Amino acid sequence: MIWETRFGSITLFAIEDGWFHVQPTEWFPESDPSIWRTHADYLTTDGRLRLSMGCFLLAGPDHWVLVDSGRGGPPLATNESGTGQLPAALRTLSVDPADVRTVIHTHLHIDHFGGNLTLDRQLVFPNAQFYVHRRELDYWTTGPQRATSGVSEQLAPIIDAGRLQLVDRDTEVVSGITMVETQGHTPGHMSVAAMSEGQRTFITGDVTHHPLQAEYPEWNSVLDVKPSTAAATRHRVFDSLTSDTLLAAGHYPRPGLGHVTEDDTRRHFTPIAAAARTQT
Repeated sequence: MIWETRFGSITLFAIEDGWFHVQPTEWFPESDPSIWRTHADYLTTDGRLRLSMGCFLLAGPDHWVLVDSGRGGPPLATNESGTGQLPAALRTLSVDPADVRTVIHTHLHIDHFGGNLTLDRQLVFPNAQFYVHRRELDYWTTGPQRATSGVSEQLAPIIDAGRLQLVDRDTEVVSGITMVETQGHTPGHMSVAAMSEGQRTFITGDVTHHPLQAEYPEWNSVLDVKPSTAAATRHRVFDSLTSDTLLAAGHYPRPGLGHVTEDDTRRHFTPIAAAARTQT
């Protein structure tokens, strides 16, 4: 599915490349089971969380920018899991992948960059520059992580084509679209802040995996590499969001778009309605 909204002159498409199910207290080991019981609307009938694997496509007046490319692989869509839905979404939107000139990776977990290559290892986005933090690349291509991450193999065609761009600080990659350092989930994790006509959108990456973390930012996910840093980053990010900032989170229930507000010293994520399109 695809969801569409606008901020300023930019159209934002939330695209679900895939999904999977987890036990909430296994994914968030520090979470309280009683809290999940009071939020049963987030759970499936057997008590699991459905986590989306979301990508965000920004359509500006003269450019397409993709934030994360999903898990990739052969298209799969079942009640239990899905992957490889991004190409169909682009076809539905009549977007030629050759016209996507900027691909930003919040980090290098496979569900955020696995969609860069076709099954025969060609570039899905042949004319794009691919952006990632230098520290992120170093972490996954050196040391013990290298053997199991698959990063070196997946990025090799992009590196060979001279299309990998490394950043080492907050960096504006397209006018109004800035990669922002938000380390903790991984050592070189980045989020994306986008401004258009005075309206702001913040694409979190994996700073947060679930709306309840707005209220309980101390909950780390089981995949947070540096838990204390990840929690501090979540606090900082949520503190920085004004009530009119559009938050876009790829793992939230679809479409993953909404606003964070504070009431009686507690933060809450409130989803917004967005126009939905069925993929063809």
